[in-house]
Amino acid sequence: MAFGAIALMIGAILTADIRLPTAVVGHESSTVLVSPIGLRLLGFDG
Repeated sequence: MAFGAIALMIGAILTADIRLPTAVVGHESSTVLVSPIGLRLLGFDG
């Protein structure tokens, strides 16, 4: 998912004139979404 977000953000920067800081926020948001999924798969009960 994180690699897909990177590809999406690069494409958006190059084609839709999205500024780099906006793309970075989008990528970091996807990382925040991936972290709980990974913890759930590991069985973390925190």
